[in-house]
Amino acid sequence: MGVSLYGSGQSPGKFLMGLRVVRLDQGKAAGFGTMFLREMVAKPVINILGWITAGIVNFWLVWDKDTQELWDKVVGTIVVNDARKLTVT
Repeated sequence: MGVSLYGSGQSPGKFLMGLRVVRLDQGKAAGFGTMFLREMVAKPVINILGWITAGIVNFWLVWDKDTQELWDKVVGTIVVNDARKLTVT
């Protein structure tokens, strides 16, 4: 489940919440490589910076006009509502 989700721009949490990560330059769902960089490289580095700066970098989303987290800025992505969200009946 996890690898196929990452290949289509979703983490397990994003899948459950009906969200998807989209590349800004292509307008398509982020692929496995982009998701790997976002989740396994950029997020941990920025979270470490959060510890060093007493959490100041974690408030970036509050004042960003595109509501992008810093790791989204780094890899050129944005999180959007997933139009293909499955509905459970």
